[in-house]
Amino acid sequence: MSETEQHIEFEGTVIFDTKGCFKIELDNGEHINAKPSGKMRLNKIQILLGDKVLVHVGVYDMKTGKIVKRLSSGGKRSATDRKKLLETNKEPPKDNWT
Repeated sequence: MSETEQHIEFEGTVIFDTKGCFKIELDNGEHINAKPSGKMRLNKIQILLGDKVLVHVGVYDMKTGKIVKRLSSGGKRSATDRKKLLETNKEPPKDNWT
């Protein structure tokens, strides 16, 4: 590993999706935030909820990472299945402090 490539690879599952940022549950139980790498954006690779992904996490900041590869989707999903996943994984309502 060279000085410019200091990262650790983890496998995980996408559990929450916001605009361009994903919440990943790693195989060891940790949760991190991750963004797709540049090549994934260029090639327009879609990442859906429930997908297994490979994440590079920096050694200095263990709470953020880059998604570098989509490993599997756990089977084919239809558009209705994706809608159901999105409905169940919406953000909880925020308390109004007025």
